[in-house]
Amino acid sequence: MLLAMSESLESQLAEVFRAVLSLESDFDPTPLVREESPAWDSMAGVTLFSAIESEFELQLEYSDAARMVSFAETLKLVQEKKA
Repeated sequence: MLLAMSESLESQLAEVFRAVLSLESDFDPTPLVREESPAWDSMAGVTLFSAIESEFELQLEYSDAARMVSFAETLKLVQEKKA
C-alpha cells in the first residue's frame, strides 16, 4: 500500500512538474535539477510551490521552498508532508 501511494505521489508530482514547466506529456521529470533546468526559473519555482500546495492539499513553509532543488528532493518533501 505504501509503495502504491508513493508511486501515485510520484506520478501526481510528475504531472505538476510537466504542467508548471511546460514540459511534453511524455517527458520524464524525475532527473530534473533546478540549477540545470532553464524552464525552472524563480517564477516557475513560485508557481511550482503553489501548485504543489494545491494539488496535494498541503501547507508548505517558506523554508520548504529552499528544499525544492530537484524533482527527487521535492518528492521527498511531499512524501514527508503527506505522512
